[in-house]
Amino acid sequence: MSTLPARPRNVSFRAHLLFVLLLVPFGAAAQTPRTGWDRSYGGNSGEIAHAILPTTDGGYLLGGGSASGVSGNKTAPGRGFYDYWVVKTDAQGNKQWDKAYGGANEDELTAMVSTPDGGYLLGGISYSDVGGEKSQPSRGSADYWIVKTGPTGQKQWDKTFGGRGEDYLTRMVATPDGGYLLAGISYSDIGQDRSVPTRGWADYWVVKVDANGNKMWDNRYGGNNWDNLTAVVPAGDGGYLLGGYSNSTAIYDKTGGNRGDDDYWLVKIDAAGNKLWDKTYGGNSYERLTSLLRTPDGGYLVGGWSISTLSGDHSQPVRGGIDYWVLKLDAAGNKLWDRRYGGPGMGSDVGGNGGDYLETMIPTAQGGYLLGGWSDSNAGGDKSEDSRGERDFWLVNIAANGQKQWDKTLGGNYSDFLGAMLATGDGGYVVLGNSGSLYGQGKAAPHYGGGDYWLVQLGPDPAPASQLRVNAGGGSFTTLDQRKFPADAYFQGGTVSTPVSSAVAGTADDFLYQTGRHGASFSYNFPTGNGTYDVVLHFAETYWGNTAPGGVGSRRFHVTMEGVRKLTDYDVFAKAGGALRVRQETFRVRVTDGTLNVAFGKGAADNPAVKAIEVLPAGNAHFLNAGGGVFAGADGKTFYPDAYYANGGVSAIPGGNVLNTTNDALYYNARIGAAFSYGIPAANGTYDVTLHFAETYFGARVGGGAGSRRFNVDVEGTRRLTNYDIFAKAGGAMRAVRETLRATVTDGVLNLFFSRGSADNPAVSAIELVPAAVPAREAAAEATLPQVGPGRVHLYPNPVAGALTVGLSFPATEVTGTWVTDAKGAVRLRNAHELSGENELRVGTAILPKGLYVLRLETKDGQRSVKFVRE
Repeated sequence: MSTLPARPRNVSFRAHLLFVLLLVPFGAAAQTPRTGWDRSYGGNSGEIAHAILPTTDGGYLLGGGSASGVSGNKTAPGRGFYDYWVVKTDAQGNKQWDKAYGGANEDELTAMVSTPDGGYLLGGISYSDVGGEKSQPSRGSADYWIVKTGPTGQKQWDKTFGGRGEDYLTRMVATPDGGYLLAGISYSDIGQDRSVPTRGWADYWVVKVDANGNKMWDNRYGGNNWDNLTAVVPAGDGGYLLGGYSNSTAIYDKTGGNRGDDDYWLVKIDAAGNKLWDKTYGGNSYERLTSLLRTPDGGYLVGGWSISTLSGDHSQPVRGGIDYWVLKLDAAGNKLWDRRYGGPGMGSDVGGNGGDYLETMIPTAQGGYLLGGWSDSNAGGDKSEDSRGERDFWLVNIAANGQKQWDKTLGGNYSDFLGAMLATGDGGYVVLGNSGSLYGQGKAAPHYGGGDYWLVQLGPDPAPASQLRVNAGGGSFTTLDQRKFPADAYFQGGTVSTPVSSAVAGTADDFLYQTGRHGASFSYNFPTGNGTYDVVLHFAETYWGNTAPGGVGSRRFHVTMEGVRKLTDYDVFAKAGGALRVRQETFRVRVTDGTLNVAFGKGAADNPAVKAIEVLPAGNAHFLNAGGGVFAGADGKTFYPDAYYANGGVSAIPGGNVLNTTNDALYYNARIGAAFSYGIPAANGTYDVTLHFAETYFGARVGGGAGSRRFNVDVEGTRRLTNYDIFAKAGGAMRAVRETLRATVTDGVLNLFFSRGSADNPAVSAIELVPAAVPAREAAAEATLPQVGPGRVHLYPNPVAGALTVGLSFPATEVTGTWVTDAKGAVRLRNAHELSGENELRVGTAILPKGLYVLRLETKDGQRSVKFVRE
């Protein structure tokens, strides 16, 4: 039966808040990130940190509650028994200013949201009446209280919402209409701001407000007992996913019965607050959901902690007394997998005296997730390090499939509770919590009194594994450029192709292409470790057109990497321009489970065959989602979390329709600021830098239009865009526009500098960096430029040394003119084509110097433009 004590109605604010927000938190061996600086902030009494935001200057805003007056490094005087307290720091954690907000009683900040004007919305719980910064009277015992501030913390307005009982705000998110969704726990019945009657003892309670804090609607969700909301996340369809824990039975808004005592409980609502569905997950004892994330596949990651044994929705046994418990769900809330992470613990009671308590989760630059919470466990189970004191920060890095990558313990000699985390621009992290430790391993910051805010900086995740190569179907071979291809390995299925002795065109390493692996279906599983890799497939058609008659269409097969189709009905003969000719294809792939899978399958004709494979740590191409996390585009391109930046902050909108793109969500976030830069590592060479823009503020969330934002962009020290106006270039707000700029790197770093022009601050949504001169082994994905008119254009061979064949999905006679331009746009060939088939043209390229070119075709329906490489 339950060992959790019932919560009396008159429980003190401090005791209940500690119970709900701390002990019931919010939201192969590997190297771990290095620990960098740490800072503490506090006065002579006690502080509890709950939230952290990035700021537009590259620093951080920390938020929570304080009982201290002016003392320690706290300069803001106290208002009442307990106040909202925010601390602004620079990028190195050095305090710049602090502000307190409160009435005469107890007020504690639990959530913060950045606002479009560069300010902040602070939210939490208040017991205070009118006084201090609180302009509205208390509704009942405890109320939701939100405070709008400017960029430097000056209060602009505040609002109070509540019923006649106790109402605890735990989470806030911005909404697409410029307003906010306030979410938490309500013990009130109908009355005051609560328009709907209670379901049970405690309900989820959601209040929708506009941009000025005016209430638009409210709703409650619950069963017949205790339902506590601790997390909310936008669902991507205009609605929201609410998460928390429940011990209600299947009644009222709850359709699933309880698994044990308290279970995870999710409620999906639409933009108007109408319930769409709910799901329950748990085991035979207690579960407490604390954090939600929306994943790149449209599903969700759900995290918290559990005491249950192997039962109910648990697929793994308990590690200690209390463990982190994480579930991966699809978009409809169906469980895909679950994982437990924990050490042996020091006890097993819900009161917080033993175990591992997950508080929050964030996505990582590697496509996985960082779990953060606190632990009193020594080494054992999933925990690799002993406890530092009574309780410590405990970080667990997992891959996208839940596999643990590394864990790290941070703490001093007493108790340290982690509350929030952020990813940083260099691929590392900052973690925030409250610390009662005086000193200890990993804590160098001073102790001011009671518990302090404690901020710790960590370096980037460990680098991925080194290069892997195989000579498919053959023995060990070293190329003329000293690349070593070991004998065939890591394969499953297939057979060794009959070797040939013929010369192979396009290479000086003929032997590498004279053997191969082939079969109706076979695969390779490379032990790479997690990370991003460039996979190079080496092909040559050595049978059809050589040993046996045949040619184009004789062999067509599929290639899949990490479960994603990369090549469909691939024709080596057609791509290479004949038999005994080398063709290489390169793909960027993200590995999240430690193993890179490359699978070959039969297509329209004969069996697949490959000559060699290289797996290399990702090189010089970068795809950054500026201000955002991992994003998988509709075109198959994956953008990774913002990195390599200095200064600036994050601008974000909750959603909306972005024209001129199918990747709307890529433009919801941006890096913004008066001046910021990127230093992207890149080997020396020439690159195409594509900048993605969309004006999501002027003309969308506020008035304005052409001329409202005008800024400059320098690439490698040269001004490339002057007074650039996104609105004007895109033709309006909420419209995507791209600019591609060619640049040469000579010092190993591609430098971008964004600066204020004649109006407002620069903003960029995404950045692509791709080598411009594409050598054969990186080659030619035959990228198509923006074009007009129906029909497809296919070039081969590409790269090309002589005649370029142009395959068309429409009659070749519809082409009325062709011209070839170089990378700078200069015309090098005009109408140098001839008909070579009903749906085929041939263009001579022998007179062109080596480099990147664009073939442009004029048809009755418009222009078609396709890139090719002259090698």
